[in-house]
Amino acid sequence: MSDIAKDFISHLTIAALKGIDGKARPFYEQALQGACSSVPPPYSMQWFGETFRRKGRDASWFAGLLVSDAHMEGYSAGRLWQYGERIADPGLSEGMLRHARDEAKHSQLFGRVVVDVFPQLKSAALSEQLASFVPQFPVAAGTLTDAPTFEELLNSLILINLYEIKALVLGQLLLPLALAHAPEANKRRVSKMLEGILRDEVYHVRYSADFIEAACAAGHQAYVFSALEEFQKTLNVVTEAELNDAVESNEIYL
Repeated sequence: MSDIAKDFISHLTIAALKGIDGKARPFYEQALQGACSSVPPPYSMQWFGETFRRKGRDASWFAGLLVSDAHMEGYSAGRLWQYGERIADPGLSEGMLRHARDEAKHSQLFGRVVVDVFPQLKSAALSEQLASFVPQFPVAAGTLTDAPTFEELLNSLILINLYEIKALVLGQLLLPLALAHAPEANKRRVSKMLEGILRDEVYHVRYSADFIEAACAAGHQAYVFSALEEFQKTLNVVTEAELNDAVESNEIYL
């Protein structure tokens, strides 16, 4: 595999960040490039894209995926809100609460995409199910209420960063499949909703990348480089398992 292929994800991410603020993040960029080179994400590979597109041509699988996305965005929104409420730093806390609100919005958007791509699925039962995924703010506090330690916070922001990069890449794979399945009359609306989600993902990558950059500048560079690679390795295992597993209960949709 060429270095360009191995570093595809880091190049895409860095370009997306610079596209919104033109800002260099040398520590973060080096750490991300190192992780992507040492443990390349599956979604940087040709076989992953081919497998995703092959599965995505199956309407039932794809409908199940969209419903699963709506569910996971809503779940993430609730957890991010609870975590953001615990953070002492006002700027970072607000960044995470804004992220939570975005995820809730994405849950609603994926729900709309489901019925715009597959109008035959529209029903009161599905609408109720999709609505149940979206949390109401403020979300009740979880079992942990103390402010996270710096190490916990750093680990969390590294994980958020990697998951948001993955969401950005998978969203780019998902968009053309959604348009291929959607009726002609709905394609523009579907495209607008999914492109909006992709724009939000870049901002989520940005606030987490800024925290990681600041941590490196404050003397935590060695830890960040090691942790980012280890977390990417774990995420790679999870991602391959997700792709190999069918979306649960997708047979109920089509």
